[in-house]
Amino acid sequence: MNRRYYIAAVLLAALSCLFSPVTQAQPSRTLSVRLDTVRLNVCEAKNFLMSVSIGDISRQDSLVGVNVILAWDLASIDFEDVLIASSETLASQFSERMLTKDRERGMMFIEMGNYDLRPVAGTGRPLFFLKGTVTAPDTVAGQNGWVQVLNMTFESSTHFQTDLTGAGLVRVVRDTTPGFTGHLSPTVAAFDTLRADTVTLAIQNVRNRRVREVAFRIEGDTRYYNFVDTIETGTLAGTLNWTTKELTIAPDAVEGRFVSDADLTEEGGLIKIVLHRTNDSAFSTDLAVERFTVNRESCLGKLVSQDAPVSAAAVPVHDTASSVADQAWRVALESVRVIPGPQGGTVTIITGDLDVMDVAIFDMYGNGVPVRSADRLNASTRVVRFEIPPPSGTYFVALRDRNNTAYKQFTIIK
Repeated sequence: MNRRYYIAAVLLAALSCLFSPVTQAQPSRTLSVRLDTVRLNVCEAKNFLMSVSIGDISRQDSLVGVNVILAWDLASIDFEDVLIASSETLASQFSERMLTKDRERGMMFIEMGNYDLRPVAGTGRPLFFLKGTVTAPDTVAGQNGWVQVLNMTFESSTHFQTDLTGAGLVRVVRDTTPGFTGHLSPTVAAFDTLRADTVTLAIQNVRNRRVREVAFRIEGDTRYYNFVDTIETGTLAGTLNWTTKELTIAPDAVEGRFVSDADLTEEGGLIKIVLHRTNDSAFSTDLAVERFTVNRESCLGKLVSQDAPVSAAAVPVHDTASSVADQAWRVALESVRVIPGPQGGTVTIITGDLDVMDVAIFDMYGNGVPVRSADRLNASTRVVRFEIPPPSGTYFVALRDRNNTAYKQFTIIK
């Protein structure tokens, strides 16, 4: 005879004595079946224990057998075919315990009983525990992660009416505490009287948080400055092995996306961005972080970004805007052309009608570029020869006469 049916037959035979005409007046009460709500962080281990409880059971209830049918959300979680009946559970008092799992349907059948009709009793104890695992790759919320007791019957002298409305839930969430909050912020930009400045876009609290992708968009105010270039040297963009690096630079915005095939183990400066001021007046404005995202599978439950101030002092110029000579100088400046030579070793400046007394070359950071000579070929042409050909990039030539200083931008491409 099958062991399962043997248990049931023995219990039914023994219980016939309990339900004889002398003892038919059974007491009756309701048992509420309760299951836990389990809450896990998305980066924690995916194993959990869930208790199934029925409330307090007394000796007078003469509870000698329980049958349980369970089902669960097979798309999000799964249970091992093991019944945990530790000493703090009611199940530990049953001499016979059987569990059958239907793996395809996500169901479990549990039978427990005592051949000798020894009553099971206890206060504040769960009936038993189940050991489960989250199978979903990411968070579990909403209607997912449910566990439900479909049916529960008792062999006892008390007639139990079971309330099965309390479903169990497994929740996998992202932690939003400071320890799991990612940060992106640019450094402060201060032009002083320079034409260009550099800010560093830094990411924090992404190390060892399953972050493999970082994307951003920052925006500026072209009335005061433009975005003109990016620098990877000395940043995560230049030192880490990214599978994807995407950068889009426009005068008013910079967008970037960096993807790695491994979790980030470093944080700090992601990339440097070069700004060029568009007017000579003093100003104070902002650099705005409009978007900051990471891969969906990361541990981070919250992302924050911070805008950065951008300020500049006025560039000193001789104020002769009302003079005829100054107006003529400004008109002549429009016709000036700057032509880089082969391999970037020289720069030819066609000054036209502009009366230039001196020239100087600066890089994007306002640093002077060493010049070996600046020869005047004729009244309207000068050739600047560098001591060492500078690398590819954006540069400025400063043109000065007796009263004014102006800048012309040019690019060296090798």
